Amino acid sequence: MIKFIFTGVISYLAIRVNGRLKGCLERPFTSSAGALGAGSMSIATLSILVALCSLPRAQCEYARLVSADSVVEGDFGRALALDGAWMAVGQERADHSAPLLGAVYVYERLGSNWFFRQKLVAPGTNVCAFGTSVALEGEVLVVGSGSGCWSDEAWVFERSGGVWSLAATLSSPNPSELDFGRAIAVGGGIVAVGDPGRQEVYLFENAISGWQQASMIQAPATGNVSFGATLAFAGGSLAVGDWQFAAPHPGSGAVHIFEEVAGDWSELQLLQDAAPEAVDYFGWALRADGDLLAAISNRPLQAVTIFERAAGVWTESAVVTASSPPPLYGLSGPEALAVDGDTVLLGETYFDGFRGRVRILRDTGSGWGDVGSLQPMDLGLQDHTGSATALDGDHVVVAALGFDEALDDVGSVTGHTISGALCYTLEGYPKTLSTSTGATATLLLDAPGHGDAFFGMAGTLSGTSPGLPLGAFQVPLNPDAYFQLSLRAPSSIFHNMVGVLDFQGRATARIDMPAGVALSFVGLRLHHAYLVVSGTGVVHVSNSWPHRLVF
Repeated sequence: MIKFIFTGVISYLAIRVNGRLKGCLERPFTSSAGALGAGSMSIATLSILVALCSLPRAQCEYARLVSADSVVEGDFGRALALDGAWMAVGQERADHSAPLLGAVYVYERLGSNWFFRQKLVAPGTNVCAFGTSVALEGEVLVVGSGSGCWSDEAWVFERSGGVWSLAATLSSPNPSELDFGRAIAVGGGIVAVGDPGRQEVYLFENAISGWQQASMIQAPATGNVSFGATLAFAGGSLAVGDWQFAAPHPGSGAVHIFEEVAGDWSELQLLQDAAPEAVDYFGWALRADGDLLAAISNRPLQAVTIFERAAGVWTESAVVTASSPPPLYGLSGPEALAVDGDTVLLGETYFDGFRGRVRILRDTGSGWGDVGSLQPMDLGLQDHTGSATALDGDHVVVAALGFDEALDDVGSVTGHTISGALCYTLEGYPKTLSTSTGATATLLLDAPGHGDAFFGMAGTLSGTSPGLPLGAFQVPLNPDAYFQLSLRAPSSIFHNMVGVLDFQGRATARIDMPAGVALSFVGLRLHHAYLVVSGTGVVHVSNSWPHRLVF
């Protein structure tokens, strides 16, 4: 009898460990016979795995976003900008009927959930690839365009009362040029727009009469080829990249540092590789924050060169090379770099069969090096993870332009915390549910710190935004007929949707979807979320977890 009970406990824990490892170690442990179960796991192994999954988690994923406009090869996540609780996601192709008509999707983070707030599009009908670049500071969002398109405008949106509205269209003084607006930056209330075709950078400020051009920076006299192709503000300085800079060799690349002195922007310093070579392409990507600046080059492996400023002078601190040689033209794109505080992020889209990743770089005291890396949980071949990334404090967002749900390369954006402060507290498997044959979905609840508390779960078929306000929380579920049905649990469909978490804050729920669901539901997503209640009211709201309905 005791052996029977003990075997049952082992089986239960094995199932739980398999699910937990999906979250805390990114993929379940498997043996040659498949997933580890009671019959293939010793008590010692089980104890170790339970201990591992009970440790504080670091570099957690806590959200995955896909475009509301699921356009094949739509490039959702082409550009990212993150500031506080707001995020802007550029998508070059957001319309089936007009493949190059882009959009920018704006999200607000409440707790561990990103809520879609607004879709921004360019005024007019002749704009190509709107959303190729985005820059965000406080209540100002700047959008550029022009990835391979005619481009002579950029747009400034401002937020008021939670709503983003077009504040200005910034036009090129030379509208016949192709490159105005490809590179943008915002810092200290100043918007910088590059025009590498003319070797110029235009600076705009918000005056009484609105956003106006305040000044213009021309490239220095010699060596410049793509001046203004990349831009970044660093405190009161403006870094201007010219990755094709032709001195001392063609394509050596350079970054010019400018500061405003008495109303004029003057070049104070020229940054290059310590030993420039031809086609280094130094400055291909460029990001800065405060006294920290990073630039990508191609010498001979892809590398990120890190500079730090002291007493007004920028000095090279480190060169961190790629972990493996990229293929030809393997440079990570201009959006695959992020800098904030003391941290540099480097996207390596070609890593591990183009699955990709984002490396986390910091000065560890003995020099700059890797302190971790980020990859989404559902990592696929040729996802191109790290094609764009953005960083604000502990929060990181990562684009995977090749992510697909049905071989469609729609792209996705995942949210992560470097410290592990936010992680998924709800996961569910399998990810797809068949409407024709029926399916069973298992939902794993994991709310650390809320052991022995009551929980209640519900679902929706109509998305997660704007969600349902509940006191100080926002539940990432939109009330609909399915939501009402899930609240009537238990039933033949819903099992353990209401209950008590165990002493570790964990529980398991189940959904048995019957066969023969109407074809009209194919392609939709079921989302579920739960809340935890104590004697003081709601104390936790989980992330939403999607299940895609297939035939």
